[in-house]
Amino acid sequence: MNSTDAQANELKYREEYRQQPKLHAVLGVSEDQYVEQRFVEDGIERHSPDEIERRQQITALCEDVGLPAQARLFIDNRFSVTETRAALDSLAPQINGLIDDRYRAEYRQHATVHQRMGITEQEFIRQRRAEDGHLAGPR
Repeated sequence: MNSTDAQANELKYREEYRQQPKLHAVLGVSEDQYVEQRFVEDGIERHSPDEIERRQQITALCEDVGLPAQARLFIDNRFSVTETRAALDSLAPQINGLIDDRYRAEYRQHATVHQRMGITEQEFIRQRRAEDGHLAGPR
């Protein structure tokens, strides 16, 4: 679909939205949300190849640090890939802390077994990080 067709569809969807303002107000759906949903429902891809690539890279970055749901936040707020990477880097200590907390809880579920095997909590966390592809060490 070319950009002229996409613009025509967007105008059509906006007009549809404006024809039922009370319904959309009750549903709590903004005009932009409605338009986006209509594009999805009609199976129309309206993003440029560059935009699609940006979205895929941001999604991959967020998945890599264990925050796949946050990708939408970065995408919707028009973060670039570089800005997303910087934001995630600034969150790294908190992310690492959450990851370590999860492994710490996992260790404690079977602490007696791990201790009998001579595995300390720190060793367990290091091993689990390596298994899951998290490079930073425990805090």
